[in-house]
Amino acid sequence: PSSPYIAVKYIPEKSRLGRPTKTEPDDNGILCIIQDYELVFEVWEVGSGSARLQAIIDSVEKSKVQDLFGQYGLAFMNNGLIQAIPNLDGNLYELQSLVEIRLDGTTVTRDNVGLIETVEIIPNYVGTQ
Repeated sequence: PSSPYIAVKYIPEKSRLGRPTKTEPDDNGILCIIQDYELVFEVWEVGSGSARLQAIIDSVEKSKVQDLFGQYGLAFMNNGLIQAIPNLDGNLYELQSLVEIRLDGTTVTRDNVGLIETVEIIPNYVGTQ
C-alpha cells in the first residue's frame, strides 16, 4: 500500500489469565469451564509519525469502541508505549511506529460430566437373612 498506512499483526499465541472457573452441572449434567485469555496485537503506523497510533490508543476507552469489544466478548486491557522504529531500505528512509495492544477475551467450554439418575439402596440388616 502507499504510505501512510496502518497495519495490524495478530500474535496468535493466547496467554491464559488465571485459573479457569467451573459452573455447577445443570439438570442435564453439563457444566461450563470459563477461561480468560489475553490477545496481543501489534499495530504499526508506516510512512508517518505516530499521530494515528496515538488516536487509536486514545479511542479505546470511548463508549462505541467498548460496545464493539463487548459484542465480541472482548475487553481492552492495556497498551504498551509507542515505539519509533524507522526503516532504512537502500536510499529510502521510512518512518514507522509500533504499539502493542492487549485485549482480554473469554472462552466457555461445555463439559458433559453426566448425572446419576437412579440410585438403588439395598438394605443390609444385621441379623437378618
